[in-house]
Amino acid sequence: MFLAIVVLYFTLNLPEGRGLDHSEKKVDVLGTLALFAAVGVPLFAINIGGNMLPWDHPGEIALLCTAPLAVAFFFFVEARANANPIIPTRLIRVPAVAKVLMCSFCVVFAYNQVILSLSSCMRAVTNWFIACI
Repeated sequence: MFLAIVVLYFTLNLPEGRGLDHSEKKVDVLGTLALFAAVGVPLFAINIGGNMLPWDHPGEIALLCTAPLAVAFFFFVEARANANPIIPTRLIRVPAVAKVLMCSFCVVFAYNQVILSLSSCMRAVTNWFIACI
């Protein structure tokens, strides 16, 4: 992944002179890295937890504790982004949009838990595996 970012940095040619002012040409690099950390840290922690490291391992606990900090840092960076923020925080400040996002998060979380639990339960109880629901 790091190699791809380095190659992209040196080979990407953004178009010049198409009526865009200087602020629209900038890429929010800090916001991109913060989003990468906010998504990557919890995913990495969940993937190695129980498989490579036990859940009570200090490294696992440190990753799980830094995940909310990475998300908070992402929102902090995006709230102060001058050029082109990845996620405009003005949308999150609208109560209706925030409620829709929270409901979507809860529904997707519940759906994933049902799929995971149902397939595990059916495999354990009846030796039948549900590959796709």
